[in-house]
Amino acid sequence: MAESQPPNQSALPMWLVNHPENLPFVCEACQTEMFQVVTSHWRIEQSLRRKSIHVIELESLITPQIGEYADAFICQLIRTWFVHDGQDFSLVDGISLGLIHEYELRHSHIQSTESLTAIDGINPFLHAVCLFIKLFEKRHPAVIYHDLQPSAMLQALKIVAGQRGIELRQLSEKTGTPHLPTMRTAKTRPSLRDWLYKYVRPTAARYRAWMLWAGYRLFHAHQPVVGMVFYHCLLPAKQRLQQQFYFLNISPGWLWHRPDRAGRQTAKTQHQAILMRWQTIRDQPSYRQRFEFMGVDCSQYFLSLFDQTVTASFMRTLNQRQVIQALFKRFEVRLLLVHSDEPNVLRLCILVARQLGIDSIVVQHGLYDLADNGSRDLLTANHACVGSESDAAFVRRHCPDHPVHVTGLIQLDQHVGVSTTDVSRPSAKQYPLRILVLTATTDHIHVASRCNESELYLACVVEAASALAEKVTVTFKLHPSENLDRYKQDMSYLAPRFNYQFLTGLKLPEALQQHDLMISTVSTGVAEALCLGKPVIFLNTLQTPVPVLFHAGSGLPAAENAKQLADMLQLAVEDYPTYLSQYDFQTPLAHIAPFDGHAADRLAEVVKQTIIQDSLRKQSIV
Repeated sequence: MAESQPPNQSALPMWLVNHPENLPFVCEACQTEMFQVVTSHWRIEQSLRRKSIHVIELESLITPQIGEYADAFICQLIRTWFVHDGQDFSLVDGISLGLIHEYELRHSHIQSTESLTAIDGINPFLHAVCLFIKLFEKRHPAVIYHDLQPSAMLQALKIVAGQRGIELRQLSEKTGTPHLPTMRTAKTRPSLRDWLYKYVRPTAARYRAWMLWAGYRLFHAHQPVVGMVFYHCLLPAKQRLQQQFYFLNISPGWLWHRPDRAGRQTAKTQHQAILMRWQTIRDQPSYRQRFEFMGVDCSQYFLSLFDQTVTASFMRTLNQRQVIQALFKRFEVRLLLVHSDEPNVLRLCILVARQLGIDSIVVQHGLYDLADNGSRDLLTANHACVGSESDAAFVRRHCPDHPVHVTGLIQLDQHVGVSTTDVSRPSAKQYPLRILVLTATTDHIHVASRCNESELYLACVVEAASALAEKVTVTFKLHPSENLDRYKQDMSYLAPRFNYQFLTGLKLPEALQQHDLMISTVSTGVAEALCLGKPVIFLNTLQTPVPVLFHAGSGLPAAENAKQLADMLQLAVEDYPTYLSQYDFQTPLAHIAPFDGHAADRLAEVVKQTIIQDSLRKQSIV
């Protein structure tokens, strides 16, 4: 099927190909028969176009109006998902499990590296429905052959194709090859270690809990206890207060401990009560009607999503709630200190603390996490410690009744006192320009692009740097949650035309000293680089709402695509000393005042004052 062939012959069968290993069969079949090739995979689309084979790229069908409509539908659905006719069927002892799982429902549960192939997730599903509706407006094949594994995209295809009378078959029926799994999601054979883990883990958990309790009773029983959901941005405050308070680290591993027998029975009873209440609601016609989207009845997907995923999440959350309650009561926790990240875990800890009458403090992590995730958590926390007056104004608008403390960003304390004028400036710059790239994480599937967030970001960097070829060297510093093998595989597809390496061990300050310029979409990394006098280009490929640090006039250059990034790099390559002399470091940093190295001290003071006020309040009650 050549490029010149008309793409709208609705009588042709359709091949929906998303796995690269099926490419040879597609290319061979195109020589002998007529069919339409459709994909949502950016690598497949590029490979087929290089062979002059016409391919329909699903993401190209998305319009801004469709995206806005899908987002509005999601927001409306999330707000009313757990409440029907005034009844919240997820309510347990005043805690709404629906509130805790709001973020989890909205995004993907299991990530994959292909666009639109997340296993679960409302956002990928609704966008896939939009795409198939657009695809079938001008094309109506009698049969579609596909190589999709169970996913939100496959569910959308089944629903839309079923309502249009289109038959679905696996591509293996045509090619004679096995049904290939989605890349990097196939399960490996369980080892002996995995088999023993389920028996060893409970015993090890009980031993660690006993050691923690014994250490507290022997050495710290006289100190008030501060519960802290472990994160590096909270460590400076802990170091300043560890002589006065005992910090109970509530690591994610704690939440996977099994509660005692009574706690398990209580959680099971509460879970059954939720399921019974929900069952009476789901059978009502008015409940099912809310799932009609763009004229397509999607209730089949949403109800099965609840059955298969959310009920399991509820059971896990109820068990975790029992563990947290027992932990808070046993150690007599006086205050909960958390960061604005990992929404589900933090909401559960905050809501349990609030139920037990324990104050909680949310500390801003990064430059724009607060606006992204933290605002919903602040609705239930008692206090907020933020990085700047701009962030404080944001919190006051959304939570006017909550005390807000401007402490500054804890992570930047270590860089205070390092003057940008003290950094050595080269009198001349020879090739190559040394570029440090902070990689993006794969937290979200970006359904309106050719790939997920990290792949889109990586492709943009490679395209821009390849335009400069031998004039640059690039070091990719991986996020701790990233997988090196996955990045190496992505680079084989992108075929970079410059020298590069991956960095996993060196800390950011040391890495910055060895490079001339940094590219990043990580907000805290940007601020650290500016503090150390290194120029930064903020790469905003997804055009997400940018924080106050990157507003117009802030002095920080920002690129939204590969061409803009290449133009900025070209300026640095041509005359690096002049580029550096014109770079403004202080204007962006002015947005995160106060910046004086005492953020951790201010946070420590808030912790002490909160505990003192709690003691006075309890004394007045007595």
